[in-house]
Amino acid sequence: MKRFLWVLAVLIIAVVLGVALINLPGYVLIQISHGSVAMPLWLAGLGILFSFLLLFILYRLWAMVMVVPGMIKRYKQRRSMQGLQNALDSLLSTDWLKAELHFKRLARAQFLLPYTQLMAANCAAKSGRIEAQEAYVKLARPILARDALLIELGKLDILIAAENFQGLITQIQKLKVQYPSNPGLLRREILALQQLKAWPQIVELLAESKQNALFSEAEYEKMASEAYAMNLTRAIRYAPQTVDELWAAIPEQFHSHLNVATAYIRHLLKAQQADLAEAVLQKALEHHAANAESLALIAQVSLSKRDYIHARQNAELSLSSRPNAAAYSVLAQIYEHAGDMPKAMQAYKQAAGLL
Repeated sequence: MKRFLWVLAVLIIAVVLGVALINLPGYVLIQISHGSVAMPLWLAGLGILFSFLLLFILYRLWAMVMVVPGMIKRYKQRRSMQGLQNALDSLLSTDWLKAELHFKRLARAQFLLPYTQLMAANCAAKSGRIEAQEAYVKLARPILARDALLIELGKLDILIAAENFQGLITQIQKLKVQYPSNPGLLRREILALQQLKAWPQIVELLAESKQNALFSEAEYEKMASEAYAMNLTRAIRYAPQTVDELWAAIPEQFHSHLNVATAYIRHLLKAQQADLAEAVLQKALEHHAANAESLALIAQVSLSKRDYIHARQNAELSLSSRPNAAAYSVLAQIYEHAGDMPKAMQAYKQAAGLL
């Protein structure tokens, strides 16, 4: 009876509101392009109300859909935990076949790999199924190897934090026997060699690092450029007879890098090959704007060719950009050649102060 009264009251209110709305003056005119739509004011109000109601329903449905993946994940976790409990119960009751079946299902669900695979292998061995045991172990072996490598990489990171780079190189050499061409080992090896300034070894690893895409293109260019330049500088000091061979082995793209070209030009100037030094310099300057270093290098080449006017001009331009020892050294030699010893001594002192 009470429900009937409620329904009757709602119907009466609906009728009253309907009559009031129909008799409500006013309308809404919507003009679109060349057409227009006119409707009563109450109908436009109901349309807006229903539009908001529809948007709210769609929002709630979207929220429910977004919750579904989490619900599925939690369901799988509960099911896996129940499966693990069943497997342990079977182990306690020494029902090896049933325990193997439970562990096999857990492994297929990617739950606690590789331990579920190893437990399935152990149960297969207990029940005398050697072939099944070997199959489970074969599946688990790559995961075990990966986990073992992660542990070893963590140990290497500890050596990096302790700045024990020599010990780091020793450990990497041992691990490379077991894990050849591993990108993680290669990256850490290059880092250690950079700290130890072992440039010849870094040069040997550049091709492999590019092949494995260990660094971005910009990082690789910067690292390779530094390694080639420092390796040439080291060779000029300790083994000048190998410099030309090292330069020929450097990829053509790095011949235009200013720091690499600078190292080789210094060797050529020492060997009194000014024309070749000038050619190498011109090629490098095609890809670089003039700066203090390049102007000082031009001054050195001009000086080696006994072009004292251009040498002085470029040295002074270099110093106006930034004081540097190379430009002061060129000026000192020019003053010394001109017989102006006080200025030459002052320029030498300024060069020595910047070294």
